[in-house]
Amino acid sequence: MRLIKQYRTDSPQVVVKFAVAGLILACIYGLFDTTAAAFADGFLTSPNKDHDAQLLRMTYNIDPSLPLQEQIAKRVQLLGQLHDPAMKSNLKRELAAQYCNQGHLYLLQGQAATAEHSFQLAIENDPNNPVYPRMVAQLYADAAVKQAETDNKLNLLRSSSAYYHEALMHESDNSHRQYLAAQEATESYTLAKTEFYTPNGKSAAKYDLQRAKELAPAGTPVARDIDQLLQLASN
Repeated sequence: MRLIKQYRTDSPQVVVKFAVAGLILACIYGLFDTTAAAFADGFLTSPNKDHDAQLLRMTYNIDPSLPLQEQIAKRVQLLGQLHDPAMKSNLKRELAAQYCNQGHLYLLQGQAATAEHSFQLAIENDPNNPVYPRMVAQLYADAAVKQAETDNKLNLLRSSSAYYHEALMHESDNSHRQYLAAQEATESYTLAKTEFYTPNGKSAAKYDLQRAKELAPAGTPVARDIDQLLQLASN
């Protein structure tokens, strides 16, 4: 369900935040150490090795000065012609990085719904990368802040929490895991706080608070807020 279409990301703070993140991602994912020759020599395993090796070289010859959308289109076309699983996987990771950078460009233009679509395509092409669901989670979190209608706000918060959880499941770096856990805890707490003041929302709030309590770093303000609201929800 595409809930993100209900708002526009035009806040200067949000734009700056994603712009900086976009530059960082462009540096991280823009270049890949694996060369076409290395794949052709050692990693291509299909019976169409020569054909795939030629296509692989073509991907590295795509003009980087072309508009990003054109670069993506060329890679998508080449992907459809490949046979070797390892090579297809590598190209999909490249595509995911480009979709992510495209999403940041859309955010700079205030097109949050289109940006979300690009981030979803990044997830589709590289589902084990925690960066991409984290981008979607942040989009939903920012949308929830601006959403006044309670049901829509609840749906956005649930989606944000779910995507933070997805990112957490794929993250291996401990410091990043701590950050994602804290973010999921905050979203779950905000969700519970919103549910608490809705009709018959106390039981749902209690469930989300229990989840938030498991994730929140001990001794932090959000952990104390969770304990206070959990006590109210349990009465």
